[in-house]
Amino acid sequence: MKLSAINVRDLLKSGKAPQLGAVLAPAAAGWFGWQAWQANQAEALASNIGQVRSEVAGQVEELAQAAIERLEATRTRIALTTALKRNEMKTAEAVVTEGWDAIEAVEWHQPGLNDAYADADKFGYGKLGILEAALRENSTQAAVIRDGGGARFGLAAPVLEEGRVVTLVYVRLPLETVTAPVAAAS
Repeated sequence: MKLSAINVRDLLKSGKAPQLGAVLAPAAAGWFGWQAWQANQAEALASNIGQVRSEVAGQVEELAQAAIERLEATRTRIALTTALKRNEMKTAEAVVTEGWDAIEAVEWHQPGLNDAYADADKFGYGKLGILEAALRENSTQAAVIRDGGGARFGLAAPVLEEGRVVTLVYVRLPLETVTAPVAAAS
């Protein structure tokens, strides 16, 4: 049956309009109710996502800060500067890695970074950037960089002796060191 203006007019004249209204009103009310429920669910989900995002960001920040503080404390250890003065690089590396199982690599770089600048593309711009920042800020710096074949969490710090930079230490950690809370979030 084709519904047209004439059919509607006939329907209204026939007195069946209240029956049509009785069918359409609950359907419209149900549709509007369904739309309101969906909007409420979407708002609740958005609120929950925001809360989880904030919690995860806080956890990531705590993990990153813990790694920074650990290297910051290590770079001032007398055992490290002593090993470096004696050119005992394995001992110096052991001081850095002690109790830190996740470390993938420890590197030592001269403060001038001449080798890094000689072929910055091969050396890695991210690594060069955090080494420069560590030297400039005279503190441990961290960043997510591309190194070791993929995204990694890199740390760099100057090692000082009597206020003079002896060397720069670079530590490479798996990215999961700081992103584990993201993977665990539901």
